[in-house]
Amino acid sequence: MTRTFLLNCGVGVLVVSVGCSAPAGTSGGAAPVYYDLASGAPTDAVVAAEDGTAPADTQGAAGTCSPCVSNDECLAGFRCAQAADSSYCLAECGGALPACQASEQCSLVSDTEGKQAQVCASTIQTCGGTPVVGPDSGATDPADAGVDTGVDTGPSPGNCAGFADPATAACCVCGAGKTCATNGCYNGWLCNLASCKCNPAPATCDSADASPPTDTAAPDVPVSNPGDDVVDNSGGVLSSLDFAMVGDTRPPTPNSIALYPKAIIGQIWADVEAEAPHLAFAMTTGDYQFSTAKSTSGAPQFDLYLAAQKAFTGKVFYALGNHECTGATASNCGTGNANGLTATYLSFQQKLLAPIGQTLPYYTLNFKHKDGKWTAKFVVVAANAWDGAQAAWLDAELAKPTTYTFVVRHEGDLTTEAPGVVPSGNLLKKYPFTLLLAGHTHTYEYFPGKKEVILGNGGAPLATAINYGYGVMRQHADLNLEFNVYDYASHAVLGHFVVKPNGVPVP
Repeated sequence: MTRTFLLNCGVGVLVVSVGCSAPAGTSGGAAPVYYDLASGAPTDAVVAAEDGTAPADTQGAAGTCSPCVSNDECLAGFRCAQAADSSYCLAECGGALPACQASEQCSLVSDTEGKQAQVCASTIQTCGGTPVVGPDSGATDPADAGVDTGVDTGPSPGNCAGFADPATAACCVCGAGKTCATNGCYNGWLCNLASCKCNPAPATCDSADASPPTDTAAPDVPVSNPGDDVVDNSGGVLSSLDFAMVGDTRPPTPNSIALYPKAIIGQIWADVEAEAPHLAFAMTTGDYQFSTAKSTSGAPQFDLYLAAQKAFTGKVFYALGNHECTGATASNCGTGNANGLTATYLSFQQKLLAPIGQTLPYYTLNFKHKDGKWTAKFVVVAANAWDGAQAAWLDAELAKPTTYTFVVRHEGDLTTEAPGVVPSGNLLKKYPFTLLLAGHTHTYEYFPGKKEVILGNGGAPLATAINYGYGVMRQHADLNLEFNVYDYASHAVLGHFVVKPNGVPVP
C-alpha cells in the first residue's frame, strides 16, 4: 500500500510516498515528489508505486494542496474538495487508511462531485491562505452533522423532490458548533425531508430534464436613475458615486443546474434594487457558474444568473473568474494562452460581456460627476486571461489621473496561483488607487493596509460564518466613501468602513 504525506516547501509542496517496500532507487522507503502549487503539476515525477514505477494513469495527477476541479484530477486516494478559497486534492482518511498527521484532522466533507468523503484537512497549514478546517469544512463524525449514512435512492430523475436546497428552511438540525445554511446543513448539502438528515446532492438532481430558463441579458440601453444619473456601457454621469458589489455565485458541485443558488442570488438582486437612494449600477467579481471542461451546463447557469439579476433595474458589469475559464485557479484562457477558448469562456463572452459592449474580459469604465466635482474609473482586470497585451493596457489605464480608481479583479492578492494576480499587483503598486475589489474567497474581508476588499458571498458555498449578502458603496459630501456589507436575508450590517478617495481609512 502507498500513502502520501505533505511537507510545505514554500514555493511548492513535497509529497512523500511511503509504501510497504522501498521504491526502486531509494533508501528508507520514501520517494520525494514535488508539486508546483501554481500549476498543480509534478515538477519531478509522480508518486511512485510499490515497485518504484509510476502508473500511466497517474501521470500529471495532483497530490495534497494541488488545485483541482474534479476528482479525476487528483491521485488515487485523494478527493477534490473545497478548502478555503478554492478546491484542492486532499488525502482520504478513516477506516483502514493510515491516520492523518498531527497537524491534520480527519474531517467529513462533501467533495466537488457532491459525494461524502473523509479527508485529512490541515488545522494549521493552508491550501489557499486559510486553515482548511473551519466552521464550514465538515464534521469529524457523520452524526455530528446529522448525516444519513444509510442507502438513499434519491429523488425521481430530473428533480430534487423530497430534498430542501440550502436556501430553503427544512427539518434538518444544524450540528453543534457548525455554521449551516437555511436548510440546516452545511457544505452545500441538501436536507432529506423524509429522514431530516443532510445528504450530498443525489446525481439524479443533475438530469438534463431539469430545464433552466432560456433568459438572456437585458438590452444594451443606458440606465437612467433619480438625480439625472445615466449609465451606459462605457461608464456614465452621476450625481453621487454610489454602487453595489456582488461576489461569487455558483452551485456547490460542478454541472449542477438543479442546485444553482437561484433563491439566494435572486434575493440579493432584489435587495440591491430596494436600496434607497436607488443604485445606478453594480460591479460583480466573477464565478457565476461551476462546470467542468466537457460539460454543457455553463451556459444554462449563466442564464439562471441573468434571470435572477433582472430584479435589479440598474446596469451590471462583470469580471472574469477562474470558473469562467476551466475552474482551476491557475487556469489562463484566451487566444494564445495555455487553456485557450474553453466553452465556458466563450459563453461568458457571449452572455455577459457582449450585452455590455465588451469583446475582451478586461476593460475600463469611466464615470464623472454631473457638475465636474470628481472623476472615477473602474479598471476590470482578467487575472485568468492574462497576457502581455492586457499588461500594457493595464499600465496605460492606471496612469490616467482620476479622483477615484477602483481595480476590479476576481482573485485577491493572496491568491497568487492565478496568472494575472502578481503582475497586475506589481503594476498597481506604481500608481495611486482607491480600492481593489475582489471575490474568489466566499466571505467578506477588508484589508485596510492593502486597500483591498474581498466579497465572495453571493451564493457560492460559504467559507466562514459570514452569511450570503452584498456590498453598497456610497459617497459622502466630503467625497469620502462608505462601504457596508448587508446580510441578504435580514439586511443586518456584516461589515463597514469609510475611506478617502486615495483609499486611506477614515477613523
